[in-house]
Amino acid sequence: MTYTSEVVLFQKSGTGRVEEVVTPGQKGWVAYAGSYWSAKFYQADFAGTIAPGEQVTVLGRQGNTLLVMPRGYAGVEPHRQKEQLGRRSAIQQIRLCFG
Repeated sequence: MTYTSEVVLFQKSGTGRVEEVVTPGQKGWVAYAGSYWSAKFYQADFAGTIAPGEQVTVLGRQGNTLLVMPRGYAGVEPHRQKEQLGRRSAIQQIRLCFG
């Protein structure tokens, strides 16, 4: 049986430092906010590798695993903006229904 946790995106992304290599399909380890976390790529189709010592953008988590992308990766922000727009639209719809 496979257990999949809900993806939780942080309202503000942060910066972490890779301690153990992060590769597609395999978790690594990242130092973030004073602790060590397992980490995997936020975008599953990303084909790169992030080596120890490199910085990453921490976008959220899935269970106890951080969701990361390389620092400065251009594909991250448009995706986050789209998700934020979707959330704003839902909030606006609720306001329209309940005044």
